[in-house]
Amino acid sequence: MKSRLLMLLAVSVVAAADKSGNGLAMHAGFGSMYGGLGVCVEYQFALRPLFRLTPFAAVGAAQPIYGGFDPFGFGFGIGVNAEVGRLHRVFISPHFSTQYLDYDEDTDGTKANKNTVVGPAVALGYKGTARFGLLWQVFGGVSYPVNDEHKHENSFAPVFGLGLGYKF
Repeated sequence: MKSRLLMLLAVSVVAAADKSGNGLAMHAGFGSMYGGLGVCVEYQFALRPLFRLTPFAAVGAAQPIYGGFDPFGFGFGIGVNAEVGRLHRVFISPHFSTQYLDYDEDTDGTKANKNTVVGPAVALGYKGTARFGLLWQVFGGVSYPVNDEHKHENSFAPVFGLGLGYKF
């Protein structure tokens, strides 16, 4: 009983601590910063009271732009956020990531030539962090897919997403 009470007290102290400083965070979501539908790990470096740099890496499942989950492929995202604010922040995020999955479909429904399209992107977003560590973010921006095999020339494409997680 004593050890359970001590563990409950330790968890309460950690959960109640202010999460506005440096620290590790994990969140799940969808969008280019998550490599499709995935999980992101970041470390927030508070350089000034209202400014921080947050490098991140994510792995996920890339989905086709046509909808649905079939087929899906490996997705990734890597970049750094420049964030302004303490608990509620506006950020700009240059990153390189999986944008979408493209494929050819025959008349009988057979999917072939699966291609995971990647490229650089820039997103503008909002990130909120509760004092007990809950983290959420929403973002939108533009990407430049570099290996889309189904177009004669590359063009810009929109990026967007949202996520939910915890800052340790």
